[in-house]
Amino acid sequence: MCNFLNYEGSVKIDGIEIKSINPKDLAKKITILPQQINMYFDYKVRDVVKFGRYAHSKWKFWDKKESDYINEILKDMNIYHLKDKYMSELSGGERQKVFIARVLAQNSDIILLDELSNNLDINSQIYMVQNINRWFKDKILISVFHDLNLIRNLDNRVMVIKNSKIYKYGDVDSIFTRDNLKNIYGVDIQEFMISSLEKWQCRKKIFNIRKEGNEW
Repeated sequence: MCNFLNYEGSVKIDGIEIKSINPKDLAKKITILPQQINMYFDYKVRDVVKFGRYAHSKWKFWDKKESDYINEILKDMNIYHLKDKYMSELSGGERQKVFIARVLAQNSDIILLDELSNNLDINSQIYMVQNINRWFKDKILISVFHDLNLIRNLDNRVMVIKNSKIYKYGDVDSIFTRDNLKNIYGVDIQEFMISSLEKWQCRKKIFNIRKEGNEW
């Protein structure tokens, strides 16, 4: 879909074969966030996000309108305070937020995300899930996830790939049945989830008992 690999058949966007679209124009149509991004130079956070605007040549790189646009994205991603730091100074989760901000800056029609939640702590994962539909409103969003809780909370169409083939496709409720998940993963996911919930509830009860009895 990104024209990175040779393919047979046809892949078209707006009726145009992607092989015939020059890279700069294709970047206006498709954005990809891979699992791993290798950076060969140590750029500042603001500059990395600005690279997302490269395909949009009508904006000058240092234009005030463009700069304000970048600042708003940095604020929305809660990384504005990191804008002048170098990428080498950031944690893995902070770098992931910068790369997501660059995706937002590119503002393409089709967004491809591979493991959006890579290196993100629980707080950041929840923030992503709460805002992903707003960020990519009116976009075609295709994302790879391994975290079932994130998928459950996004509540969109799900395609399950097993042994390199499409195993199931449909809404979340039709896919996330006990039997389906057991066949996909080879373990009883529902039983594990219920067991985990019971442990949380048990710990909560113990905490409340100790609190009422002033046992700390």
